[in-house]
Amino acid sequence: MPTHLEPPEQDIPFFREATGAGPYPWEIRLYKALSEGNPPAALDIPTGLGKTSAVLLYLLALAAGAPLARRLAYVVDRRAIVDQTAAVIRDWAERIAAIDPLARRLRALAAFHSSAPLAVGVLRGGLADDGAWRLDPAKPAVVVGTVDMIGSRLLFSGYGDGQSRRALHAGLLGQDTFLLLDEAHLSPGMAGLVRGIERLGIDGERPGLRALTLSATPDRPAVAFGLDAADLARGPLCRLAHPRFDPGYTIHTTWLERIDARSASYRIGARADYDPRLKPLPDPVRELFERHVYPHVDPC
Repeated sequence: MPTHLEPPEQDIPFFREATGAGPYPWEIRLYKALSEGNPPAALDIPTGLGKTSAVLLYLLALAAGAPLARRLAYVVDRRAIVDQTAAVIRDWAERIAAIDPLARRLRALAAFHSSAPLAVGVLRGGLADDGAWRLDPAKPAVVVGTVDMIGSRLLFSGYGDGQSRRALHAGLLGQDTFLLLDEAHLSPGMAGLVRGIERLGIDGERPGLRALTLSATPDRPAVAFGLDAADLARGPLCRLAHPRFDPGYTIHTTWLERIDARSASYRIGARADYDPRLKPLPDPVRELFERHVYPHVDPC
């Protein structure tokens, strides 16, 4: 069962009001990059640490006057995740609407007056889109959809679109749009498509298409935005625990300024560490350790 630890103090305007908690160091750094109009190309954050908050950070930066696209498209290749993400974003939209200074800033960006500061659209098979996000191209909007629904529209071949609507959707999603591709490692074709559109550099008075790939296993870790020393120095953000879960070892990440030779004399060997845990287990498990584990680890 996950136990989330207390995040650091707030350093992003309206973040706590919208989420009920303060931001983590990586969220503060991402907000700063977005506020400067310089978003990263890839986000490498471990699963479970809330990569979806990139959507909220984007909206907060946009409301603060950052030079960002008016629309954000969140793309993921699983219907269940589309529905879950859309529910989270709708909740944020309701909270944003209740924060008057924030709502007024977003409403001011629209070409036509509307009580809702933000439009939210969902594009996935089996669900009809209400189309509110496409009525005002200047209005801030978040469109959540599957790879096939968003990708086909970028290619002027939207599923379910008539001839007159294909160009409309291609224009709205291909221009003045910031696209977040979640689980990018599962959709290399879509990642290639959006990077190709980016390289066209079709910018005018408003920006063209910019993309940010989200993945816990990025293809290009050298250029990915991820956890840094400040994040790791805080220790775990979420602990997994259960009374019946006792693996006998820990998985963790730490930050070292430099790597030196080991100087500590304290050490516990594998046999001393595991034998007490193996005693109540069946004989085949103990035999497995005797034959295939202990002979291959350093004796103590």
